Amino acid sequence: MIADVIARALTQWTPEDPASCDPAWAETMRQDLEQAQILIAEALANLNQPGS
Repeated sequence: MIADVIARALTQWTPEDPASCDPAWAETMRQDLEQAQILIAEALANLNQPGS
């Protein structure tokens, strides 16, 4: 399903050089990506509801 593909892509994302990444920025990015996964899944679920 589309949501699974998006989730895999988001979890595989890493900066070019993870060692140079600011830990606070990395945590913020991780949280943003998790929120994006949730919102995308909700949007896809809404698209699949008949009569919407």
